[in-house]
Amino acid sequence: MSPSDAVSRSSSRDLEQEALRRFRLLAPVIPPECIVYRETWNNNTAVCLDFQHCPLQLERVKENSPILMTALETLGLGKSIIFREGNHIRGWRNLLNSSP
Repeated sequence: MSPSDAVSRSSSRDLEQEALRRFRLLAPVIPPECIVYRETWNNNTAVCLDFQHCPLQLERVKENSPILMTALETLGLGKSIIFREGNHIRGWRNLLNSSP
């Protein structure tokens, strides 16, 4: 890997982390123990919220999905949010259909 590739990857990773930090700021319903990351599904990007370390918070956060969807749209992070508990998908919301 060339030095410019290393800088580019580092910059991309930093940008990704900053975007997810801002997502948390815009959606304060996400508990600190929840792991937030993005992943690709087909040709789309989804924000994943993993409640493995705070499963009792999952339903409360899902009930506040309009806040999450507004933050997602504001930052342009993707079109969907996936609610996980470890490897298990517990819910899914799309921007086009964000009703609970």
